[in-house]
Amino acid sequence: MDETMDCQETERLILDAFERPLSAAERESVAEHCSHCSACGRFATVQSEVDQRLRRSITAPALNIAFPKLLMKRIRQTRGATLPAWSPDVAYSIGAFVSLIASSMVLPFRPETVLILGVSICVAAYLLQSLIFVFVDEPYD
Repeated sequence: MDETMDCQETERLILDAFERPLSAAERESVAEHCSHCSACGRFATVQSEVDQRLRRSITAPALNIAFPKLLMKRIRQTRGATLPAWSPDVAYSIGAFVSLIASSMVLPFRPETVLILGVSICVAAYLLQSLIFVFVDEPYD
């Protein structure tokens, strides 16, 4: 770990230590930082006291040994129906196709003109949508 840790990183590691074992380098960096930063030293002391009080006042329930298997079974059963990631693309394509056919029959232009223009607009809109989703982590969640 970096010897010049800041307080924010030190506090994060102090809290992480309650959930996972810190590496030797992390423990050493936290101890070194707390030795010259009284605010972080107090933070570590307070967090340790809170953890000890919680451990004394809250007892974990005893779980059946089959609990993990039963939980996973229940999760699989209650999982809602999810659509595949490609389903919006299919819905978009079907809607565009139906709209193009209807427009070519209703609009007072040659059907070929309507279809060519409609397909061009649909492709451009789809490409724009795809480009936008490149910058969004999970567009369908």
